[in-house]
Amino acid sequence: MEVHAFLCNTIYQLLAAECYALETMDSAKIKCDLFVDVDNTKQLIEYAESIKKLGIFQKIYYVKRIIGKHNKLVANSLKIESYLFPRRVFQKSIVEDPLPEIDYYNKVFISYLGPMARWFVFSFPKAEVSFFEDGLGSYESSVKYFYSTKKDRFFELLTGRGENTIRPSDLYLFCPEFYSGKLQNIIKRIPMPKKGDNKRYYLEDTFGVDESGIYSKYKYIYLGQPITSGDGAVQEIEEELLNVLREEYSEKALVRPHPRQDADMYYSLTIDSRGKSWEVACVDSILDSTVLIGFYSTAQFTPRLLYGKEPYLIFTFKMLDGVKSGIETDYAVETIRRLSKLYSSEKVFIPETIEEYKTILSAVM
Repeated sequence: MEVHAFLCNTIYQLLAAECYALETMDSAKIKCDLFVDVDNTKQLIEYAESIKKLGIFQKIYYVKRIIGKHNKLVANSLKIESYLFPRRVFQKSIVEDPLPEIDYYNKVFISYLGPMARWFVFSFPKAEVSFFEDGLGSYESSVKYFYSTKKDRFFELLTGRGENTIRPSDLYLFCPEFYSGKLQNIIKRIPMPKKGDNKRYYLEDTFGVDESGIYSKYKYIYLGQPITSGDGAVQEIEEELLNVLREEYSEKALVRPHPRQDADMYYSLTIDSRGKSWEVACVDSILDSTVLIGFYSTAQFTPRLLYGKEPYLIFTFKMLDGVKSGIETDYAVETIRRLSKLYSSEKVFIPETIEEYKTILSAVM
């Protein structure tokens, strides 16, 4: 029997890990363990506790971030130790439980190449390494860690342990056909259990279910995104977009604010602030006739990538031209172009003016 292990520090990673574990759950050949970063978000722990009750993983470990919790001198000492003795540092990060033996896992799964992921990988040097999906970024050319320093590069050369020394044996994605990177030859699919599949009930027990079906009752779904420009320019443009919905489609529009947004900005529109999981509870109700509106939100990609659904998509980020928004226009346009190629018909739009936006809203009625 093989034993595989996942390291998760986002809710999306937890979803992908659970889908993989569900696929192998009935197999006598593969069992899975789960390592969860308890310092990233409280909700991650809550979901992990729900998973624990379902018995999908044979063992769940909780991991804490130890370097950032000390003064600079201790943090630097731990960083050096993590390159020289990664398993020792990773053991210090584990809450209560001892680590399994060095050769216990046949395969370890990571979504990024940050410090904790490296400790995890180098704690089990005999295991194959697999990358797995963590949203839109996983479909690009790299899983690179963007915060490496000269010190990181020095110790990578000295010890042979660093992000550039990790070579994946495979890359697991929900939608392999959307991938555009350099790992084309090693991609494998993560199956997403569909409605009616017995395995789907496990996901719903973990992430919740939306019995209201509210997302099937509204034609236009506006997806909030916490973008600020510092001078209020983004907010002004967003107010224009919202006013069109208020004036012409108020009874057909539903807003899903981002958790970091003040929902008051969406006054007079129907708001869904329940915090239900978008990927499991909400997207289930999305129809191919639904219109998803957002600047450039990962949530707009989710229906197609996870479920093969084809709602209308309106990306409004080009209306922010000249405004500091953090969205790279050329990159976004190319990514959307690749997504539209997966669609069976023309249903993806990028308006550049408020007039184009109004015309599209009317055309997709």
